[in-house]
Amino acid sequence: TDASNPGESSRFLVQTRACEHFQERALSTDRRRIEQVLSIIRDLAAAGQQQLTPGDVAERLRADNSPVPVWQLRADFNQLAEEGLIQLDQETARWVIAEPSLKHTG
Repeated sequence: TDASNPGESSRFLVQTRACEHFQERALSTDRRRIEQVLSIIRDLAAAGQQQLTPGDVAERLRADNSPVPVWQLRADFNQLAEEGLIQLDQETARWVIAEPSLKHTG
């Protein structure tokens, strides 16, 4: 341990650092999954499926042997909507890729 700072190896500090590392790793795992969901949405849209549901993405993930529960995909869709990447079509209750807006052009 560092003699100039005996608190460097305190049990609290070690636990805090371990917790921060776990949160960072969990965040990156979530982010990777969300990016994978967005990639699938874009692939399906490019193939002509303009309106999607979380079930459409779940089906693709199961086919790729990477199943994700639909409840998690709903949360991922909401995150992508908050980021302005997809939007819910109120008339059809299906998701579409968001139209680019002027606020994102700088």
